[in-house]
Amino acid sequence: MAYREDTGAGIRDNHAGKAARTVGYILALIQLILTVVFIVFMRFVPIIPDKYKLMISVALVLIVLIAVLMQRWLVSGIFGKIISVIMSVILAFGCIYVNATYSAIDKITGNTTKISTVGIYVLSADEMASLKDEEALASLASVNIGTPSNVGKESVSATIKHVSESGYTLTTSEYAGMIETAGALYSGEVRAMIIDESYITLLTETYPNFTVDTVVVYEYKVVDELTEGDGTGSASDNVMNTEAPASSGIYTFYFSGVDVYGSPAENRNSDVNILCVVNFNTQQILLLNTPRDFYVDTTVSLGSGLKDKLTHAGCAGVDCSVGTLEMLYGIDINYYFKINFTGFIDIIDKLGGVDVYSEYEFYADEYHYVQGYNSLDGAAALRFARERHSFPSGDIQRGKNQMAVIQAMIKKMASTDMVLNYTSVVAAISDSMVTNMSSEEMGEFVGKVDMGSLGGWSVSSFTVGGAGDTLCTYSMPNSPNYVMIPDENLMNMAKAYLTSMYSNETITVQ
Repeated sequence: MAYREDTGAGIRDNHAGKAARTVGYILALIQLILTVVFIVFMRFVPIIPDKYKLMISVALVLIVLIAVLMQRWLVSGIFGKIISVIMSVILAFGCIYVNATYSAIDKITGNTTKISTVGIYVLSADEMASLKDEEALASLASVNIGTPSNVGKESVSATIKHVSESGYTLTTSEYAGMIETAGALYSGEVRAMIIDESYITLLTETYPNFTVDTVVVYEYKVVDELTEGDGTGSASDNVMNTEAPASSGIYTFYFSGVDVYGSPAENRNSDVNILCVVNFNTQQILLLNTPRDFYVDTTVSLGSGLKDKLTHAGCAGVDCSVGTLEMLYGIDINYYFKINFTGFIDIIDKLGGVDVYSEYEFYADEYHYVQGYNSLDGAAALRFARERHSFPSGDIQRGKNQMAVIQAMIKKMASTDMVLNYTSVVAAISDSMVTNMSSEEMGEFVGKVDMGSLGGWSVSSFTVGGAGDTLCTYSMPNSPNYVMIPDENLMNMAKAYLTSMYSNETITVQ
């Protein structure tokens, strides 16, 4: 093909021109290969709506064609080569980012299991304390072992069955609760105790040195399927008629924040309990925070005659938390997101820190927080989110602070720091979160988002509260501890906001 130089001399074939075209075509070929790879990778990411996938694919192919056609002329060929180089770099990073996104979504979505870690504890001074696993089981088979009769009973039974199948028969004595079982261990009435480790933090409220005074000589992880946990209408009139969110345009999410190292699927206290209702019809979002110490019926405690703290529901699994909140508010929760709060340290550090607004000046351990914005790293942000004793409203303010940290993270994720550290941030998120939402359902949800109308959305938040008291709970039946009795007026207001959201009415939170 003729190669044109815009010098007024017309068309001239020369070796330099052919070489320039060859280089341009090679660069365009590299661009084409990366374009195809990027499009293939993008097809596997469900959160990108199909219409955007098509638009992006068509645009990328057109850019390749333009880059090829521009090689016919000298001046435009130079720009074509620049375009190919720039697009190839962008596509290379794009492939990395898209693949990281796909891997993260695949890891966190579609969770159907919960994990209970059960430990067999002996006193540190016991001669069995130096034994582990098989050796420990051989010795444990000849002693009396205490078990609580209420909490973690299923996971403890599963552990005893597993040990029996391994060839060792354990002799157990059942006690009313964890405190009584631990008391029997300390007094020498039993040589060991078996407990679901989800409840250890509850036990240390009475025995603060328990983890120092004892040693775990055997540990077993019990993996169970999550149940639907549907408690709708059991404790109050429904404020929501069940309808698929994809057709109704109204989604109800539950965000559970747990404090645990390791897999976020592990059962633990749910210290953060936020309902998020998204209404695409009215372009409204309602965030409803429920304090961890709310004294409520849980799906586990029903029929026992005792209520429990909301946070303790998480020890039985996220499905118990879901069912408990469904009973409390008379709603159906479509999806949950269980977030490991300790994992926030890594996420925030990967983001380069966050700027969190505090309503109060206060001290917590070695940290000092000023009224206004605070630049925090991961550890400082986590301590900020945990503190409650520094505030008159205690746990209610802690819930607000937790939402402030989340808002700061969202803001930081919209900055260039997220782009520069994308893969490491996404990897940290995938290690800290699980959800029962499938990747297809997530894509369906994102597909409903109209990017051009996001500025018109309203976001409202509301926190229910109550009066503090000291009462026995289902998890600790003989050890009165702090609980929060729900304020009925605030509960009725929360239910009214939910009713309005589900009725496609505009809400104004007081």
